[in-house]
Amino acid sequence: ARKAACAAAAGAEAAQGRAEVAALEAELWAAEVEAKAHAVKRDVMEGLKSKLTVTADRQRMTSGEKEKVRSELRAELSMMHTQIAQLEGQQQMYVAREESLRNQIKALEGELRVAPRDAWPSYQAVIEKSKAELNEVKSQLKDAKNAATSLRRDIAHKSSKLPGLEKVADAGSLVREQMERQLVERMEEIAVHEVRMAGTEAALAQLRGKLEVARAVLFSAEASEGVHRKQAAAIHAELGEIIAQAREVQDLGKQTWPVDVPVAKKGWSIWR
Repeated sequence: ARKAACAAAAGAEAAQGRAEVAALEAELWAAEVEAKAHAVKRDVMEGLKSKLTVTADRQRMTSGEKEKVRSELRAELSMMHTQIAQLEGQQQMYVAREESLRNQIKALEGELRVAPRDAWPSYQAVIEKSKAELNEVKSQLKDAKNAATSLRRDIAHKSSKLPGLEKVADAGSLVREQMERQLVERMEEIAVHEVRMAGTEAALAQLRGKLEVARAVLFSAEASEGVHRKQAAAIHAELGEIIAQAREVQDLGKQTWPVDVPVAKKGWSIWR
């Protein structure tokens, strides 16, 4: 009876061990599935980050080129406005010089009319020189006006392009900033996901350790159960032999028992 109880206890322990191993294997399988899902998601996120990085770099380059064109146009327009200011200053100077020469020539011609005859050649020479200088100043003033007019026309033409370049450059900068923000967000998401994956891997390692311990316990329980089964089988076989021997003895007793002696059937019935 004690050996039977031991066998039953060993069987119960083995059954409990099998149930625990099965539960841990199911939990481990679910955790491994989750880990694989995390790995797939991480790969997808890494792929998106790589594509976004390439796109952001391309947009950054394009935006930089557009910004460069806008900056160069602004610089050119600023230089042209400076040239306009210089030409306007030159025109004012030429106008003042022209007026001064005209007054000078007028005064010399007045003096010539009242000057002695022998002084006329000197006056005439000075007047001719002043008129030549006046013509040169008038030509310089005309060139300055023409240059200013042409420059203003160029400024108007180039300035008409600036709003479009401003719009394109601003739009490119906005897209670049959005992509850079998205890239930062993706990197932050990947960092958070890496932390989750590390936690999942730690949980997997812990489950694997528990499963190894449970399997070792189950192996020991099954080994003990096997021993008890063998012992129970041996006991059963031994009891079978005893019962068979008893029946043989009973049969022999029937054959050799005196006819006039009643058989104690009740006593013999325990072997049947």
